[in-house]
Amino acid sequence: MTCRAILFATGLMFCLMMGCGSKETGSVHGTITSGGKPLTSGLINFQPAQGQPLGGAINADGTFEFELPPGQYKVRVDAPGVMPPYKEGDPEPKPGPRLAPAKYANYETSGLSITVTGESPQQQDFDLP
Repeated sequence: MTCRAILFATGLMFCLMMGCGSKETGSVHGTITSGGKPLTSGLINFQPAQGQPLGGAINADGTFEFELPPGQYKVRVDAPGVMPPYKEGDPEPKPGPRLAPAKYANYETSGLSITVTGESPQQQDFDLP
């Protein structure tokens, strides 16, 4: 057996024993409303204490669902106004009014958080004024 093959086999065994980077995650889902109405577009992001934010688009019915590792997260919801349709060459129209107050688009001012336990599924609704 060559040295390269021995190193590969050793590395493979180590990965299998240690989980090889696999992380436990929990399914988190919920609905985001503003003024009692579901947000029809926008983004929701989850900022862990360390690392990159996770998240993505809010569904057209105001729901979201993501797999997140257990831990504490700050949450932001960004729902800018929708751009009305326009033809190329026409002046770009102004977006409609924000679907959620701008303070929720920032982790530090949103006041939103979630603790992901790893138990699936976990429901967390956000009702923004």
